[in-house]
Amino acid sequence: MKKSAQNRLLPVSAIYALRPSSLTRIGFGSIMASVMSGHYTIPTRFRLTAAQREQLNWLLRERGLELEDLITELVSDYLSTQPMPPAPAPIDRQATIREQLRLRRSQLRMLRAQLHDPHNPPPDWLRAMINELEEEITRLEVELRRDG
Repeated sequence: MKKSAQNRLLPVSAIYALRPSSLTRIGFGSIMASVMSGHYTIPTRFRLTAAQREQLNWLLRERGLELEDLITELVSDYLSTQPMPPAPAPIDRQATIREQLRLRRSQLRMLRAQLHDPHNPPPDWLRAMINELEEEITRLEVELRRDG
């Protein structure tokens, strides 16, 4: 199916929106946004027909706006009518520590089995790793008792 020039989709530009921040990079799903001076930029493309693009250019000239300003206004107005996302669920610190303890103990059991291989003496790095895991387990147990 051949598209006529009238129906061909053309890219437009990027969005600029308000964000209370100074200069950082923000992950936005699979999009990275650059933040500067309290605004952040989300690189994106708009697919418009030639007629829509002509209408957009006319609208920008008539209102004396830049594309960023118009898109910011449109997105801000739209977002003001949408519900806010729900607050994240509180993190259960005790459950997190217990899960970390379970994982560390499992790792320690696997590594300790390698210490007693009569045909292959354990390397120094294995002993060091086991010592670090034991220290980490002790630290987590103390933390669990302190918070509990």
